[in-house]
Amino acid sequence: MKKIRILALVLAALTLLAACGKTPETPAGETPAGEKPSGLFYEASGIDPKSTIAAVNGREISAEEYLYWLAYHCESILADRGGSVKWDEVISDDITYGEYARRSALATVIQFSVARDFSEKYGVGLTDADRAQLQKKKEDDVLRCGGREGYLRYLERIGVSEETYDRIDENYVLTNRLVETAGVEGSDLYPSQETLDNFMKGKDYATVRLIVLPVAGMSDEEKAEQRDMLAQCARQIREAEDPAAKLAEIARSLGLSDGDRDQTLASNAVDITLMQAVRELETGEVSDVVETNGAMCVALRRPLDKNAIARECFSAYLVQARQNAKVEISDSYKNLNVGTFYTSLEELRKTMFDDAAVKQ
Repeated sequence: MKKIRILALVLAALTLLAACGKTPETPAGETPAGEKPSGLFYEASGIDPKSTIAAVNGREISAEEYLYWLAYHCESILADRGGSVKWDEVISDDITYGEYARRSALATVIQFSVARDFSEKYGVGLTDADRAQLQKKKEDDVLRCGGREGYLRYLERIGVSEETYDRIDENYVLTNRLVETAGVEGSDLYPSQETLDNFMKGKDYATVRLIVLPVAGMSDEEKAEQRDMLAQCARQIREAEDPAAKLAEIARSLGLSDGDRDQTLASNAVDITLMQAVRELETGEVSDVVETNGAMCVALRRPLDKNAIARECFSAYLVQARQNAKVEISDSYKNLNVGTFYTSLEELRKTMFDDAAVKQ
């Protein structure tokens, strides 16, 4: 049940601590009700999961939620490094892998906290479809775990309560709902024309539908065969009465699922060869076969989707709001040794659950 990677948070996280200072009111190691600390995260860190580890614009963040994301980012770093990391090794600018994970996890909880601020400010909540999506995911998770008992055992191995895990899943969907709402012209979150113009300065945008096939591992002969096949596809699309429908039909026949979906490309975030080819097309025109780094493409130019640009603009604004957030951190955050925490967490999972690793 590995979660999708969160927004582009990690690199920006390295600048966050300049905003941190004052300690939240709830002391580390104490719960509001004074219950005795317990749980996997407490055993690994010595921090009460129910205590407040940070506050973002006054919104308290529990240690349980933060430690979940810390473990997540540690696991991601381990995966990227081939399963072996020295947490005190310096990456650059005196930042160690452990500090990188610490700040990345902080960036994550700040981003979701800011999203909840926007949700409350603008009255954007989960729709019935969103709640049904969350319920379906939970039912699927329970099924994969072999039932309710297995699901609770899975959460215990991760280290979080069901309430916190539900909230983490909800954070994803709520953030997506905000972004989708920002792309609805007339909504309170839709950027002004001036804001959009400023956001688009220095960048080109184009909306297309694409057929994209990888070329990794192909021989020259196989690449030539694929190039010829895609050239035939491009001709069929040009000659079709409804080029978009024809492209979707061909995409399905090739096992691609997004041939019926418009994609808005930005010149600062797409392969330059593809963007140059698309720039030369008028709306409704079809490209020749475009060879990019690692793929071959055929593109159908579509009318520019300004709502997609509005969504991208709002997503950038969310990141800016995260960077500008007032963040207060506790002593437990400052004093946490990430390497010790994650090493202890892995050992506890092995001994307590006979499980070499827990994939989040």
